[in-house]
Amino acid sequence: MNYFLCKKVLDEHGGANADISKIDPAKYNMPKGSDILLKFVKDNYAKFSPAGIKAWNIGLYVYAVCLGYGAEYIDAVNGKNIITQMLYEAQKYYSDWKTYYSDFMLGRQFAGIDAASNNLYQHT
Repeated sequence: MNYFLCKKVLDEHGGANADISKIDPAKYNMPKGSDILLKFVKDNYAKFSPAGIKAWNIGLYVYAVCLGYGAEYIDAVNGKNIITQMLYEAQKYYSDWKTYYSDFMLGRQFAGIDAASNNLYQHT
């Protein structure tokens, strides 16, 4: 399920004030159970930056590159180049690390990652 689809659907139905029970997921080709993600985005509507969960996606991309390097599918030079590109991508959407971090954590929750491990990502 796509965050931006959830946001679009909510925006068409009143944004943070949308009544999820009145949204027909079939109209948007959304799978059953989409109401859970719609509710999450609605409940956190004001917490998301305009970039949504791009920080989470960037983090996943970098993680995949690291796995590729560890499995010797990607050499160090190409891995560093790809990760550097992702840093530029992050700078394009985020003016500060606080906003990046917030969207990253919201992305973790949106993806349904076990919240018990969130403390590993807490900053001081």
